[in-house]
Amino acid sequence: QTAELAEMQTDNDAYIMSLMLKLIIFVEQEDFESLTKHIATTKIYLKQHRINSRYEVLFINLMEDILHYHQKSLSKNKMFEEYIALFTAIQPFVEESVYFDIISWLQSKMTNKTFIEIKKEKFLERHCPDDDSFRIGNCFNGSILSGLSERRND
Repeated sequence: QTAELAEMQTDNDAYIMSLMLKLIIFVEQEDFESLTKHIATTKIYLKQHRINSRYEVLFINLMEDILHYHQKSLSKNKMFEEYIALFTAIQPFVEESVYFDIISWLQSKMTNKTFIEIKKEKFLERHCPDDDSFRIGNCFNGSILSGLSERRND
């Protein structure tokens, strides 16, 4: 019975993450009408299921602020900076299984880089601190590139 409850919680966590990702998609598509509607339905779902973790509450607040800033045609960078600080503060308490890298997404919005570019930069900073080390595959003595090559040949 405990395993069944854990599986139900995992399913619920995945569903909540899907609701949040849907909101991000509406922001990306600049579909603020759908964003408005789905913020409301997501809040209802979270309330009905008594879900009020810091991450979900902060995420909903962010979506509402994005909507507010859009409606008033205000610059979002200061708001994004504030949310980056808030999400960074709670990051140690967020479970990896339900965590979307909202910080990288916000940074992509501020810098006009793609989410993938931000993630790649973070990866290289973390794993290849020498700027030139990845250019020819010297990072990890070429192990990243050789690992990719081996998988392609399989």
